[in-house]
Amino acid sequence: MLKRAAKKIRPGSVYVQALLLLWVSLLLWSKIPVSAQEQLTAVNSSTCQNYISIEGATNINSFSLEQNVPKDLVCGPGDSRWLPIPEEELYLITIPVRNFNANNRIVYKDFLDLVNARKHPYIQIFIEEEEFLKFFNGQMHYNPVIGVIVSGETQKYRISCIVAECFNDNITIRGYKEVKLTDFKLAPPEKSLGLIKVHDELIINFEFSMPEEQHLKLTLL
Repeated sequence: MLKRAAKKIRPGSVYVQALLLLWVSLLLWSKIPVSAQEQLTAVNSSTCQNYISIEGATNINSFSLEQNVPKDLVCGPGDSRWLPIPEEELYLITIPVRNFNANNRIVYKDFLDLVNARKHPYIQIFIEEEEFLKFFNGQMHYNPVIGVIVSGETQKYRISCIVAECFNDNITIRGYKEVKLTDFKLAPPEKSLGLIKVHDELIINFEFSMPEEQHLKLTLL
């Protein structure tokens, strides 16, 4: 009986190839830790950081990418790093997509392919001047409208943020937002003959710290 069943499933069949692909993919993706979504809790002034992370899931597991960002990451109109957007006074954060870290090379490579890193090497986050300066008026909770540019597509979101004083006269801004790949006209990828499917939803977590005097410098640009 077993021999007859074995004959029906030939080693070269599409069925066996699909099973092998799924098995290998499960081994690779299972190395990625399941990361829980960060909660907007009070900021610990002794652990202020500069980072951004992207969290997502497939039908079999979760994945995340993260990178630390420079302390002088914010630039304003007149700064040589500023990306001009006509008729708008904006403050901009530029995130190199190749600087993200992942626990798995396949996740990293798939991410670069997804966002077309050769053509669009940066994710850019921008905020209007009036909204940006409100971070420095002493409010702990603030819900600004923030723009995100991914693969050349722009979306704006109202994002809940916590603002707190940090060490060395810095302030830190922490927040998170759920976005969709399709917001940026990116099709959720499928792998292993469609057996692994990436969900459309992503969570962006971030914490940006900067000197309080930086906003004074930026207003003079």
